[in-house]
This record gives sequence, structure tokens and C-alpha cells, in this order.
Amino acid sequence: TGFRSAPTGAVVKRLSFESLFYRTPSLLGDIYFKFVIFFREILMNRVLSTVLLFALALYGNMALASDAEFFRDTMDFKTVSITNPSQVNTISLSKSSPYDVRLNRVKVGTGSALAVRVTNTTDQAETEYLSITNGVLSCVSDCDSDAQSCYIDFSSSSSEYPASGSVPANGRWTPGIGGTLTVPANCGSGVFVGTAVWQGTGLVEKNLTFNIRVYLNVPVPTVVVSKMQDMNFGQVSSNQSHNVTLNPNGCTISSTDPAGIISTSGVQCGIFSIANPGTSAQALTNVTLPSSITLDKSSGGSSMALDITSYPDVSTITTIAAGSTTNVNVGGTLHVLSTNTAGTYSGNYTITVNY
Repeated sequence: TGFRSAPTGAVVKRLSFESLFYRTPSLLGDIYFKFVIFFREILMNRVLSTVLLFALALYGNMALASDAEFFRDTMDFKTVSITNPSQVNTISLSKSSPYDVRLNRVKVGTGSALAVRVTNTTDQAETEYLSITNGVLSCVSDCDSDAQSCYIDFSSSSSEYPASGSVPANGRWTPGIGGTLTVPANCGSGVFVGTAVWQGTGLVEKNLTFNIRVYLNVPVPTVVVSKMQDMNFGQVSSNQSHNVTLNPNGCTISSTDPAGIISTSGVQCGIFSIANPGTSAQALTNVTLPSSITLDKSSGGSSMALDITSYPDVSTITTIAAGSTTNVNVGGTLHVLSTNTAGTYSGNYTITVNY
């Protein structure tokens, strides 16, 4: 190939390639040959180094990309005691320390707000925009009978989290996020949990699912409803159709037929009591009685209608004071028909107290 000696470690392809540069053996040619080999090795190493550095830089950019993550992924309202379960209640959690928990705007304790860390790895400040989806909580443990069918709505407004924030260059932004629970009336005690979604746009496009928790402590109802005595119209006549009225205010009896009442022995109003043995007043949603019922003859074949009235009027009973009892007299007007045959007539009515 026209050279005097081959460099140690050279391969045939290199020898053949370099033979194109000189054809006669000489010291100068040998030096030139070694210089070319050395230069090409440097060139190849530089290319490999450049590729490697580019790959490392790309990996570094991927590893250091801007991101968002929770460092508290649960919005915890802790334990909230519901003082009036017969109404709709709202429970709010503030977004910043000391994370006040408020029941119907009154502070009742502290909780733990959601916390997000937004990291900016760029060399300039960027803006991150936030939104929170609504959610629903259901009872998962320690559920009483009223809690098992109760669902609590979660929402979060702009007053409970920042709609946007500036993330400094190569820095972090850590917004706190609070929310509001809407507890329906007559919801029972238990641990309620649910989820919602933190949605970020702008610097970081990302959705993060977070947990919501609250333990509702609903006191055992203190209202006790009891029957004190039954209603009795005594003995009446059915010689002709007439109305017999038992006045609940005083429990006196009268008839539109002067001979319609045979005996007042045993005449009495129905009486039931509404008691509150608790230490605080109890609000009543409503107290109801049927407007009328039917009395049937015990041996069958005949019946008569009874229109029911009360004293005091049950619609006016809205609160039972702590440690007190309210008695209600029940009377009404009995419509006796001339076709009603002799015998004992009876029926039932139900008093309903919602609280």
C-alpha cells in the first residue's frame, strides 16, 4: 500500500483509506499518517460527546419540567356537631391558616385545607389558573340510619381559593384551597368522604383528584311524643242524622240534636304530649294531624266520619323549650247518620312531629 509501517491498533480500513494520501514510504508520510488518525479520533470523540451532552440536556429538561402536585391531598373538615339537623346546614373551610371551620358562618373549630405546590422551572415568571370541580360525599363508616341515605354536596368558590397566581421564575407557588359543604336536613351522624378535582391551566396543564372528609356528629333527637289518653264521645243516638262535637278547648260535648247525646259518661278528649328532655330548645319543623278519619262499627256494616280539631292548634307549635312538655288536646265533630246501627264505633288517628 506504499507505507513503511502501520500504527499500533490501526485497522485495515484505516490503512487503505490513508494510502490515498501518500504512496512512498518516508518519515514525513508516517508522521502525517499518524496526525490524520489522531485528528479523526478527536473529531469522532467530539461528535459522540456532543450527542451525549445533547441527550443529557434533553433529559435534564424533561426531569426539571414545571409541575404541580399536592403536599396535602385531603380537605379535612374534621368533626362538626350539627345543632339543628332539621334544617339545611352549610359548613365552610377557609383556604389559609388557621383553617377555620364554620357552621352556618359561625366558627366551630379548625380543619385542614388542601395544599398544592406549583413549580416553575423556567427563567421567567408564569401564571397558573385554577378551578375546582364540585363533588358529593357519602357516609362510609359509623353511619346511623339517617346518614346511610344522606349525600353532602361539596363546592368551592373564588373566595375559598385563588382563581390564578404568579409562579416566580425557578420558584414555587403554594396556594391553599378551602370549600363548602351543604348538608341536607335530617342528615345523621357518620364519617362522610368524597372526591373532587383540582384543575390547573397556564404554566401547568394538569388535573389532580383530591379527597374530602368530614365527621358529622348529629345529636340524638330529644323530642319524645307520647299518647296520654284516647278520645271518647260517650253514648249518642242515631234516631236522626246529627253532628256531635267534642270541643278540644275544655273537652265539652254538644250535639245539633237536643236528644242526640244519651250519656256523657266517659267523655274525654284525646291527649298527646310533646316533650323535650334535652338541655336546649328544640325547633319543630311541623306537627300534623289528619283532618278527618273514619270510625267503623266493631261488628261491621256501618261507619261514620270524624273531623279532627286540636287545642292548641298543632300548626302553631314550632318550638319545645328545654326540659319542658307541651300537651295537645284532640277533639272533633262526629257525623252521625240515621242509618248508623247500634254498636261500638272506633278508629285511629296519627300525630306526626317533625324536628
